[in-house]
This record gives sequence, C-alpha cells and structure tokens, in this order.
Amino acid sequence: MTNLEFKARLRNPATIRHVLTKHDIPLAATLRQTDTYFQAVNGRLKLREIEGERPQLIFYVRPDAAEVKRSDYLIAPISSTAALREVLAAACGIRTVVKKIRELYLLPRQLSRSAGAQADAPSRLHLDLVEGLGKFLEIEVILQDGESPQQAEQEAQAWLREFGIEAEDLLAGSYADLL
Repeated sequence: MTNLEFKARLRNPATIRHVLTKHDIPLAATLRQTDTYFQAVNGRLKLREIEGERPQLIFYVRPDAAEVKRSDYLIAPISSTAALREVLAAACGIRTVVKKIRELYLLPRQLSRSAGAQADAPSRLHLDLVEGLGKFLEIEVILQDGESPQQAEQEAQAWLREFGIEAEDLLAGSYADLL
C-alpha cells in the first residue's frame, strides 16, 4: 500500500479545529497507541498496539524529508503481541518506544474525486500528543486504485495549505527519530 503524507509540529490547534468545524469533520476516534520500533536494515519496522484493537506489525519505507512524501507500507495483523515483541527484540533489537494519544479525523477526498479517480477511502488526519515530544499533526492520503501519486500529493498539499501549515513546521522523520 502507498500513501502521501506529511507530519508537522502543531503550533496552533485552534486553527486546525476551526478548519475541521468549517468542513463539518467530526472526531472519528481517540486512540491510545504504543509503537515499538525495531532496528531494521531497510525502512522502519514497528509493532503498533492500540488500546481495544488488534495489534499490527507495520513495515514502511519513506524518505526523511520535511515535505509531503511517499510512504510505501505493509501491515500484518497479529495475535500475540508479547511473543512477537520478544522475538523481534531478540532478532533485531528495540530502537525506541513511542507512546501517543491520537485524535483521528477522516477527511473527504474532494480533489481526487474531481480528478476522476476512485476515491472511496478518506484521508486521515491525526492530531497526536506524543509522550516526551509534544503535539503534532499528520495527514495521510492513501493512494486509491486508478489514482496517480501526483493526484494524492496534490490532495495532501491542498490540506497542508488549508490547515495553514508552514514549511518550517514540517518534520523530516518519524517520532522515533525525534526521541
């Protein structure tokens, strides 16, 4: 799977909430997440635990650039978190653990839909409170069947402008890189 995404420091939550209200976008969920990052030769590998949901093993490759960027990823639902964490820690080593509270909002895919692509899945907006780091905003525009990466990037850029995110607030890496 592929998405186009950006992550930014959240300097003005009131502006973000105003835009969400203006577009009538409600809170979809509040998630308590723990991501255990493992040493990986290629890309990033993390075990994601979400309170009340099935855990996932996620591998992704994404450039470290402070801009809208492409992320290619694989997700595997798992059943035995403790056992998998133990195996991966022994085999790869734990890099870091990221704990966060995430507000999830589902954004409409207006730009892609007007461009003729099949845009069934909404984009995802995350307002993250990351333990030890602070507040962040992340948007993921999932590449749909028949949609070009350029269309998805235009969608992400449009939301970046709509939320008034400044270039200096964009982050290059992941939360794991900041810890």
